[in-house]
Amino acid sequence: MLPILSFKFRKFFPSIILVILFSLTVELLQYATQLGVFDVDDIILNALGGSIGFLIFIIMKRRMS
Repeated sequence: MLPILSFKFRKFFPSIILVILFSLTVELLQYATQLGVFDVDDIILNALGGSIGFLIFIIMKRRMS
């Protein structure tokens, strides 16, 4: 949703960096509050999901233009 909401995130790397930072923040909060389990796999999978979502956005944007 980031590329749709802001022109700053129309590039791949700023979007993925923000996804990774957000995932890391959630995982660190889980670790600090002990309300969940800190899992590096979650961060990796969220980054992968963000990448795939961004690529789908680019493909759909090109098809509609």
